[in-house]
Amino acid sequence: MTGLILLGALIVLSIRYPGTDSWLDILMNTFGIPLYSSPATRTGLHYSGIVSLILLLASIAFFNMSLSRHRLLLFIVFMILLTNVPHWLVSSYQRMFASGVYALELKPEKIICTYKLEGATYNGQCQLPVRNYSVNGVVAKVVLQLPELEGHPLAGGSIPLSSLELKPHDSGSYTAEFQLPATGTTSMESGQLRGFSVTLIDKKHSRTWEQ
Repeated sequence: MTGLILLGALIVLSIRYPGTDSWLDILMNTFGIPLYSSPATRTGLHYSGIVSLILLLASIAFFNMSLSRHRLLLFIVFMILLTNVPHWLVSSYQRMFASGVYALELKPEKIICTYKLEGATYNGQCQLPVRNYSVNGVVAKVVLQLPELEGHPLAGGSIPLSSLELKPHDSGSYTAEFQLPATGTTSMESGQLRGFSVTLIDKKHSRTWEQ
């Protein structure tokens, strides 16, 4: 029973919703506990990962005391559950209850944003892999927040992209375009944006994903 409780807690704490942080990360932030040993750069030891590993090993240990056979199979089952169940829980909630931006799934690691200097304007576009789990259509504004990068012509700005219109249960890669005036002089006439955050906004709510 203890092993089941620990495994259930680990699965719930591994849920990533409504943003890209797990519920364990959100809980640790709520209590002022840093997620990394170097919080300013989000590098070093990942404390929430260590907590998750401890919970996993503890749940395996309790199951191991109850089961003397098929230990390798037990470990494989644990890993399958941890990989798939959190996503199933979130997608099921989105299908049955969520609406607007809360019904959308966005994979920030697969977003591709490029820009090119044309005359006095930066013209760019982003490929956004989005899925709408809702039975209703969703219209969402898209805002790109760029990190502070020294010497980068688009650093630190908020870029409003063209809105997304998703049909019920729609899924695919959508193109959102933007234009920004070029200020100053730069040798970076084209390139690809990285390390940004994306915010989707409907009439009532907003959600942010970090790349």
